[in-house]
This record gives sequence, structure tokens and C-alpha cells, in this order.
Amino acid sequence: MKTYFIFLCLLAGGGLASATTQTKSSPDKPPRLYVESYTQTEDWPYSYRFDTYDNNGNDYEWDERHITKAHIDYHWNDGVGGGGSMSQAYNWTGSYYGTGYSGNYVTWSKQSWPTSSWPNLAFGTQTVSPDELDWPDYDPNIAPPGIISEHCNFNYPFKTAYQFYEDEVYGLLFPHDIETDWWDGKYVRTADVVWKLQTGGKALSQRQNLWCVSASATQLTPYNESQWQLILGYSMTGVPNQNIIIDGKHLNEHGKMWRLYADGDTRDLTPHVPGVDYYTFNLPMPTEYLSQFEVFVRQPDSLNGHDYNNPENPYPFGPYVPVPGYICGSCWGHAWWGMWCDASVDQIIEANNQLHFMTNSTPLQWLGRQVGFGPENSAHGKLINPDGGAHNRYQNYEIGFPELIAGLNFTESTSNSPPKWVGVGIYPIHPYTCASCAIDAAGSVGITLPMTKYPEELGNELPPNNPPDH
Repeated sequence: MKTYFIFLCLLAGGGLASATTQTKSSPDKPPRLYVESYTQTEDWPYSYRFDTYDNNGNDYEWDERHITKAHIDYHWNDGVGGGGSMSQAYNWTGSYYGTGYSGNYVTWSKQSWPTSSWPNLAFGTQTVSPDELDWPDYDPNIAPPGIISEHCNFNYPFKTAYQFYEDEVYGLLFPHDIETDWWDGKYVRTADVVWKLQTGGKALSQRQNLWCVSASATQLTPYNESQWQLILGYSMTGVPNQNIIIDGKHLNEHGKMWRLYADGDTRDLTPHVPGVDYYTFNLPMPTEYLSQFEVFVRQPDSLNGHDYNNPENPYPFGPYVPVPGYICGSCWGHAWWGMWCDASVDQIIEANNQLHFMTNSTPLQWLGRQVGFGPENSAHGKLINPDGGAHNRYQNYEIGFPELIAGLNFTESTSNSPPKWVGVGIYPIHPYTCASCAIDAAGSVGITLPMTKYPEELGNELPPNNPPDH
């Protein structure tokens, strides 16, 4: 008697999900991209029969089987672990040279994986039905669950009949046998993975930073052989980038999505492809672009002298003592600012095409430059000393991306319509100086600096980076 088996093989186009790690300077929590959960189920119930005929048309061997249950499922959750099961049940009847036979078979196994966190999956254990304990390869210890970056909702029915000549010889009277076979069933598979991003950052911060998320996806379509009508494999086709949706937004033509995410947030970054039942995907670690605002101060001369070539100790000859009156131009000092971002100007322009945070790109000319405010004549002020200058006091402040844009817009507006310069002098007036403008520039990005018109006071009282409520 012959024995027949069906084996349906999933040829997945994507590899197992893998972890990537990004590090950044942060006193609190680094960002984390991780698999939150994965589930998979497979079912392939079917019926099968073959008949073998001799040259006279006698059906001397036949076998009919009904697989009522053929099932696999497993699941895994980050920080929890997982479990699964496999089961199969079928019955058969048949005849071989007039001798009938029948039977049934039921088997099962259960899997369990202990608590683990992505990407450090743990080995697990399994139990099986008693009739499988004698398997030569049975092992109660099992590997970690296989996790694939995929979505699958697949129902493939099959039904076929065919016949062929066998070369087997069943006695001298039957040199050539004819066999007919038919199959009737379906293959059903579901699978889903959930990828999450924890943005990290400061515990108390609501600062929003610029992020770039990228992904790609591959559609899998089954193909078969017309005679068998069973799945032999899957053809793979790249999904157009614009058809991929992540966190409710379509990727652009380059496979990117620009977003503003707050510190301490958790976002679902699982790629979705509407209308496609089966696809795998690649999701690299998103890139975070940090922004900062900087304040530079060159304090005026001290009665005790100074050494501006030594920024760590500019007053080595005694404590700072301001020159009375501040009449002499060489005694005024100066204060100015600069703004920086990990993203380039081209990247910010690309992000603006999706997020629309700027009406034009002109303010980006001030990105990465040092600029301050000073007198042009008795009636007007102007932005002066772009791109540097000697300073003896300095502080940088981490800011969000919207605040960066606000600061660039402030600087552009100040350049286009500078306020009137009003020096300190010796008159009882309301001055507007380089320190005043630097303080306003800081205010435009949400940084509060001490209110003063004097660079030396500003330099001495600069607050530290990131106060507790920032």
C-alpha cells in the first residue's frame, strides 16, 4: 500500500524581523524600535483520493482521506512571552487488492515561551500528545518563535483531478497502471506583526523633534502548476512607496515619511498596504533630528583686566568689575545667537513638502550661522557679525523643531525689518541692544533669558541647558 503526504510550504519573501539600534546623547531614555506583538495561524483542511486501475479497468487499489483539521498558531508579545499549538485530525478508508482498511488519527502539541523583550527572544518548551512522545526527534525544548515583518490574510482554495501512467509493475499482468487522483481543500494563513517606536528623550519634556521614517514592502502572490493547482511558491513584486501607509500617512516617492514626534511618545510604525492580502516589509530604525539654540556673549572690559583668549577663565586677574558709564565703544561687549539642527537644509525642505511648516525656505539661510544685532546708524539697527566672533560666555539649549522654525522666522523678520537700535548711553531712555535682541531671539524658541540690556550681566546669568520643566 502506498502512503501519500501533502506538504504546503510557505516561501516567505521577507526575512525574519531583525532589531536595529540607534543611540543619541540623552540623559534620560534613548529611542527604541521594537516588535510589540506577532501572531500567525495556518489551516489547510482537505480531502484526497487516489485510485489505481489495471489495463482491464479494475480498481485494485484506492485510498481516500479527509483531513478535518490541520492547524498551526502561535503568538508573542513584548515583555510577556508567547505560546502556540499545532494539531491535526483525519480519517481514511481504502482497499488494496480487495482487502479493505480504515482508521483515524489525532495529534497535537502545545508551545510556550517565557517572558522576554524584543529583540532578546527566549527559548521555550513544548508538550505533545502521547502518541508523539516516541518521535526520534522529539525535544521538549524549542527555539524562540520565528517573527516575520509581514501582513497576511490569505485564503487559497484548491480543487483538481488528474491521471497519469505509472511505471510500477504489479505482477506480470499489470505492466502499466493508470492512477487517478483528486484533491479538494483550501489553505488559509493569517499573520500580523506590530512595530512600535518609543521616542525616548527627557521624562518631563513635551519637546517635538523632527523624525524621518522609511520603509519598503514586497507583495507576495502565489503561483501553481495547472495540473496540481497547489501552491508551489510566491512571486514577489515591489510595492510602490506611495502606497505604503505608516502612522496614518503615506510615504513619499522616496519611501520616506517626515513627522514631528514628542519626547516620551509611543507610535505605531507598522507599515500598511491597503488592498494587498500578503506582503512583507523592511522597517529600519527611524532617524531623529535634534535642534538647538545657542547664545554667545563677549563681555565688556573689566576694571581688573581680561584675557579673552582664555574662554574658561577670561578674568584671571581678579573678579569681573564693569567699567562705569559704558560710554567707551570698546567697553560695550556683544551678545548674539545661533541655531542648529541635525537635519540639513535639503532634508528640512523635503520634510516641509509633507508637513508644511514654512511658507518659503528663505529663513533657512540662518540655519547653522551665528548672528547678532547692532547699530547701523542713529535711527536703525541691523544684524551684524554673522558666522562667528570671539566670546567668553556661551550656552546651548535643546529645543524642539517647531521652536527652531520659529527662531529662524524671527531672525529672518529681524533681518528684513530691524528694530531701532537704542544704546545704553548715559541717558534715561529705554535701550534696545544686542543683548535685548538676543533675549528676544531666545524667547522666540521658548527659552527664557534674564532681562538685561548689558552683555556682561547676560553672560553672568545665562541659565543652564534644559531646566527641569523644559
